[in-house]
Amino acid sequence: ATASISFSTELADLTLEGVYSIDVFVALSGDEDNSNDTLFASLVENFGASTPLSQTNATVTPIPDSNPAGASSEIFFCGLPAALDGCLEIVNVTIDSIAHTWLADLDIFLVSPAGDTLLLSSGNGGSADNMSNVVFTDTSTNDISLQTVDIMPGFYHPEDSLGFSSLYDGQDPNGAWSLFVRDNVGGDAGSIISWSMTFVDNSPTPELSYSDTTICITQVLSVTSPAYDSYLWSTGNNSQTAQLFGNVLGLGQHEIYVTVDQNGCSGVSNSFILTVDACAGIAELGDLTIDVYPNPSKGEFILDINGDSEGFNLTVVDMNGKLVYSDQIADVVGGLRKTIDLSRISKGMYFLKLEDGTNAITRKLMIQ
Repeated sequence: ATASISFSTELADLTLEGVYSIDVFVALSGDEDNSNDTLFASLVENFGASTPLSQTNATVTPIPDSNPAGASSEIFFCGLPAALDGCLEIVNVTIDSIAHTWLADLDIFLVSPAGDTLLLSSGNGGSADNMSNVVFTDTSTNDISLQTVDIMPGFYHPEDSLGFSSLYDGQDPNGAWSLFVRDNVGGDAGSIISWSMTFVDNSPTPELSYSDTTICITQVLSVTSPAYDSYLWSTGNNSQTAQLFGNVLGLGQHEIYVTVDQNGCSGVSNSFILTVDACAGIAELGDLTIDVYPNPSKGEFILDINGDSEGFNLTVVDMNGKLVYSDQIADVVGGLRKTIDLSRISKGMYFLKLEDGTNAITRKLMIQ
């Protein structure tokens, strides 16, 4: 007989990450024969925010002989995108090892967290024993039903012609996926030894090579994304390079990131904080106002000059006074914007010095 039992109270706290062993057994009042009480252990793994895209269950699961109840072995995924949509897709389901005599007795299915069942193999392999390294994938054209005397290691299309994508696209991949194996004929026994399941996420992963930085409200910072099909920046820009105007963003801190699309799949970049400052203390050199940004940076600095000058010298020295960069700036009329590329020198603090023969200023530069 069977019985269903529902627990209305919390018996254990499983909120912490880890693997828990749950034992279930029969204890009947007045039972005179305890030797036939059922006892088994089940491992429950509570993951964190995400799980790997590929996992294996290597817990041996017996397959009951000639029993439609069959055997189920689960792999649990969480933290994946909310739907299988062609960007996130099933790469393969692999039978690492099933031990069983007379393979043709077996039907093998994949069951999704939503309960939809896909036939992987039914009645194949003839009288052969055991199967291993059998990979089911939508991209294979090998017909598993042609394996009539054995099931050789290799790649096969699921026996159900729908395949993974046709049946499961649109479903939430998070939760328990089950390999269900049923033995249809008596006289032979076996077990699920190990099986694996692998997803792939084709979504782009843009990386912005910018750290937290500060600009003046009168300045503009150009931020460039790697090349993709389309772009949408957190500031509303939709080109590969976003021009971040301090006076448009306004004073304060702004999180900068970009959402991109590639072949219909979207992805969100890392972010950095851009601080827009009033910069009331911009340095002056004679009739020039001068600012250097972003600071700190990865090694590239923008020198912003406003005003007129007959020219000046520009030098950068390290903490020991060693010269690492120098340049001669010719006449400046109205203003000048110049890039100082220090990306090839080591991280640390440096000093920028500007002098026109009469006046001089020094600014600290930080390379991260």
